[in-house]
Amino acid sequence: MRAAYFENYGSVEHLMIKDQPVPEPEEHEVLVRNHASSLNFGNVGHVKGEPFFIRAFSGLNSPKKHVPGGDVSGVIEKVGKQVTRFKPGDEVMGDAADSGFGAFAEYVTVNSKVIVPKPVNLSYEKTATLPLAACTALSGLKKGNIQPGQNVLIVGSTGSVGPFAVQIAKSFGAEVTAVCSGKKAGFVRSMGADHIIDYTTEDFRDNDNAYDLVLGIAGTHSMSDFKKKLTPTGTYVNIGGSMKQFSNAFTTGPLLYLFSRQKFSILMYMADQKTLQEVKKMAEEGTIKPTITKTFSLDQISDAYSYYESGHAAGKIVITM
Repeated sequence: MRAAYFENYGSVEHLMIKDQPVPEPEEHEVLVRNHASSLNFGNVGHVKGEPFFIRAFSGLNSPKKHVPGGDVSGVIEKVGKQVTRFKPGDEVMGDAADSGFGAFAEYVTVNSKVIVPKPVNLSYEKTATLPLAACTALSGLKKGNIQPGQNVLIVGSTGSVGPFAVQIAKSFGAEVTAVCSGKKAGFVRSMGADHIIDYTTEDFRDNDNAYDLVLGIAGTHSMSDFKKKLTPTGTYVNIGGSMKQFSNAFTTGPLLYLFSRQKFSILMYMADQKTLQEVKKMAEEGTIKPTITKTFSLDQISDAYSYYESGHAAGKIVITM
C-alpha cells in the first residue's frame, strides 16, 4: 500500500510517499480501506516532534510510528478474531491516534472500540473531518457543563476544532461569542456565532463582558486572562493553544482556581466510542456540518502540512487516498 512516511522528527518537507506492507489487524482491531483523513494539530506535532511533550507519546528521540494520521473514514476490509460488531464491507469512521496512528495511508488498522458506522448523509471526505475535531469540541463543551442560555466565549473559532465548537454550543442553546480574525468573521458567523471579536483590532480581555463558559482552543494567553472573563461561577476549559498557553494551564491553572467558585479544567481528549456515536448522530441530524477549506491527495501530503502551518485554513484540511 502507499502511505505517508517520515523517518525522523523534523520539517514536514521530509514527509514522503512510501510503499508499506498492508497491516494485519490484531484480534480486537479492524483493517480499514481508508478513503479520506484530515489534518489536526497533533499530526503536525507527530512529524516535527514538537511541542516536546508530544514525544512522551510518540517516542523521545525518534518516532515509534512512522506513518502519521488519526482520522479514519473508509470501508472495513478485514476484522480481528474478537470483533463481532463489525464486518467486512461496513462503512465506518474512527480515530487511529490511540491505535498507533497510520491513517495517512491506503489501509489502516484501528481498535474496534474507537470506530462507529459512517454518517449515512456524508461523503467519506466530510466524514474524515469529524473523529478528532468534532469529538474534541463536544468533549470540551461537556467538560465545561454547558447549559442552555449561557454566554460562551470561544477563543480560536476557526481551524479544526473551533467551527465544531461554535455549532455544538449553539445546538445546546448558548449565546456564542467567537474570537477570530476579521477576514474569517463571515465564515464563523455562518457556523452560528452570535458575536465576533476580531483579534486584529480588538482584545477580548479589554471589554467588560463576562462569560459562563470559556474555551481556550488557540492563542498565547495566561490563565489569569481567561479567569478575568468568567462570571463568578464560570468555567474555563483549556483545549489547545500555544506551548506557552499549555504550560501555563498545567502549572498556574490549578493554583489560580484553588479557592475560587470559578472552575478550571484541561481537556486531553482520548478517542471513545460514545463520543463518536454522539458526533455521528449530530452529523446525521444536521446539527453539525463539516466545513472543508481544502482537499489534498496523498501525493500532496507535504503541501497539505505546509498549508496547515500557514494558518490560512478556515475549517478542515482533508487528505484523500
